[in-house]
Amino acid sequence: MQKFPAILFVFLVLYGFANGQGCSDAGFCSIRYHQQESKNEKQSISIGNVVGKGDGNTFINNSYVLYTRHFNKGISWDTKLTANYASGSLANHFNAGDVFTTASFPLFTEGATKILKLSSGLKIPLTSANDKAGVHPLPMAYQSSLGTYDLLLGLNLSLHQKWEFTQAWQIPLTRQNKNSYFSELGVTDAFPSTNLFNRKPDALFRVAYTHRIASDKVFLKPNLLAVYHTGTDNFINNIGNKTALTGSKGLTLNANLIAGFALSSKQSIEISLAAPLVVRTIRPDGLTRSFTAGIEYHFGW
Repeated sequence: MQKFPAILFVFLVLYGFANGQGCSDAGFCSIRYHQQESKNEKQSISIGNVVGKGDGNTFINNSYVLYTRHFNKGISWDTKLTANYASGSLANHFNAGDVFTTASFPLFTEGATKILKLSSGLKIPLTSANDKAGVHPLPMAYQSSLGTYDLLLGLNLSLHQKWEFTQAWQIPLTRQNKNSYFSELGVTDAFPSTNLFNRKPDALFRVAYTHRIASDKVFLKPNLLAVYHTGTDNFINNIGNKTALTGSKGLTLNANLIAGFALSSKQSIEISLAAPLVVRTIRPDGLTRSFTAGIEYHFGW
């Protein structure tokens, strides 16, 4: 019976590959709500890469570096730097993305079996989301950042080192997005207009189960990830009026499977696959993915 959750989620991921569009998020799905991996690990660096297929058959390659510092009493601090390469019919484009900085604090602990943590932080954009191919504005699918400062808030409950339940919010604080793409001026109708794009907040709920094998050197971690976009996004049209992007509000449900392999007491590798099961009508923020696949190398000391 212990193998059933992993088998079920593998099936869900394969189903999503065949049927879905819309897997991905604005960054906070991948924020770590973790306990310290080792009593001797005070710091760590992780290097990762995630690829996916976006709107208009755009190939997306997202790279990141993550630094984690563990303090006493279960307090930890993460800083993550991202960069993005997008390749498609409109351009081949690379740029820096965002900085995520988050801190986690235990609110309740009962040995190693029950741990409730609060996480809070900021997403800081490194671009204004208005990169161009020459003089031609690019849609959000080609941008490396949403161009907004976001507040990140989350609660994570870990039970018996197996089950994890996460509730989180991502709330835009500023309207720094300077995108100037109009679909009617483009060469394709695959991307909606996002001139001065205004994105609404997200609410997330995640449930994950960790199955450890081979003396804890290998683990499988299936996840179900629900992201509810709480409002209808909008943009400024060519005569200066605010225009709603109908269909941008609603639920996206993603299936995700992570496999981890310990290379030594200080090093490990994680591989992930994800795909959507439920999608919104449109994702004007450019975060649509029909699938994602990632790999991460972790070194702690």
